[in-house]
This record gives sequence, C-alpha cells and structure tokens, in this order.
Amino acid sequence: MNARKEFLSVLFDGLDREAVPYCILCNYKNIFSDVSSDIDLIVEAENLERLRDCLEQAASLSKHELVHRARYVNFSFVYGNDAGTFTRIDVETEVRWRFFPVLSAKAVLGLRRKHQNFYVPHPRHESVILFIAGIWRQSLSERYRAQLAELYSQSRDEMAWKRTFQAAFGYLGNTLSAAQAEMARGP
Repeated sequence: MNARKEFLSVLFDGLDREAVPYCILCNYKNIFSDVSSDIDLIVEAENLERLRDCLEQAASLSKHELVHRARYVNFSFVYGNDAGTFTRIDVETEVRWRFFPVLSAKAVLGLRRKHQNFYVPHPRHESVILFIAGIWRQSLSERYRAQLAELYSQSRDEMAWKRTFQAAFGYLGNTLSAAQAEMARGP
C-alpha cells in the first residue's frame, strides 16, 4: 500500500469510528494515487477538534508527521513521511465563493454518499462545488466539465436540481443548470 493511501485509509476509518461526519468535496476519483492534488474535506465547525484528533492518529499510525498547518479561509494540514512525499488536507466548514457562503456543511453532509471507503457529495452539491471552482478560476477545466456531465446523468429529480442551483446561485441557477444539462448531452 502506498503511503498516501495508508494515511487516508487510516484517517477515513478513524473518522467513521469516531462518528465524525465528513465528505471529500471533489477530485476523489484517484484520491489514493494522485499526489498532485490536495484533499478538500468538509466537516461541521463543531467537529473540527475531533477531526484534528483523527488526523493526528492517522499520522501516527501511518508514520507521517505534521510539517505545516495554516489557517486561511479554511484549515490546511500538510503531512510528510520518510519517503519525502506529502499529503495536504484542506478542511472547510462551508462551501463559499470568496467570503459568500454557498452551501453549509450541514447541507452537504446531510446528502453525502459512500464512495469506496469514504464519503462524497450528492451529485447536486458536487455540481455546485465544481461550478464554484470554475467561477473562482474563471475557467472550467475539461476534467470538471466531464465530471459535471457525469453528475448530471445521475440526476433523478430535475426540480430538486433546479432548487439547489437557485439557492446557491440565485437567478443564474437556472442558466447554470441548463448549461450542465447541455454538457451531459455531449461537447
């Protein structure tokens, strides 16, 4: 087992054992092997201390050390190991664009779903998260476009999809929802 996979597996097991609801927000398809990407995780604010305890335990059990911790808008933890590889965990307590809250942790965690041995957002919430990232970067990568198309193909309730987008994006919600529907139809 590679060091990153070991660290994350121990972390996810610990979070489950300690009943700390969490969710990996995006970029989870190759989470155990893609060392070029950090892990964006969401928890409710009242569970931050318990999350930190699970991070410490995962680091200890997988022979990692905390090498950097920072508080930006989120909480960022970087762990390293003897092999010289690093794993960065960014922890959010809400999804926001700049300083505007868009999705609460409670909303995201309430509809999360199991994927492999960890949790990911409901397709509607993950779609909002990916659009926020695209707006933030002022472009939508091909990887995110493909993921948005895949997420839309999982939609079962078009009205719930529209309500989620209207709540997140206001009057532009319908436009973004329609754009996502077009992505699902092809290039």
